[in-house]
Amino acid sequence: MVEKKDKTEAQKDEAGKEASKPVDAATSPLPEESAGFLRRHWPMIKIALCFLVINIVITLSSMTVYDRYFATKIAVVDIEGFRKHQKDLFFEGKINQEELKDSLEQYVAAINNVKPNTVLFFPNGAIFKNGRIIEP
Repeated sequence: MVEKKDKTEAQKDEAGKEASKPVDAATSPLPEESAGFLRRHWPMIKIALCFLVINIVITLSSMTVYDRYFATKIAVVDIEGFRKHQKDLFFEGKINQEELKDSLEQYVAAINNVKPNTVLFFPNGAIFKNGRIIEP
C-alpha cells in the first residue's frame, strides 16, 4: 500500500512539473506565428478595452441626459375624466368638499409643474401646454 501511494504521489509530481514547463513552439497546439499573439499585443488590447469601456460610459450618460432634459415627452391630460371621477366620489359621500378642493389643487399643481420638454394634450387632440401651434 505504501508503494502505491508513493507511485501516485510521484505521478502527481511529474504531472505538476509538466504543467509548469513553458510551452515551446514545437509542442504548442497553436500555429507558431499565433502562439505569442496575446503576449505581444496585450498592451494594445488593454488600451482598446479601456477605450471601449470609456465609450460605453460616455454614450450611456449622454443618452440619459438627452432623454431626461431634451427629448420631447407627450402627456395626455384628461381634465373631464378627473372632474367626473371627483364629482362621483363627492356625491357618493366618499370625499367632502374640502378634500374635493384639495384634490383639484393637487391636480392643477401637477399640471403646472410639468417639465418644459413635456407637451400636454387633451384627449380630443388639442394642445394644452408647452406646445407650438403652427398657423397656416
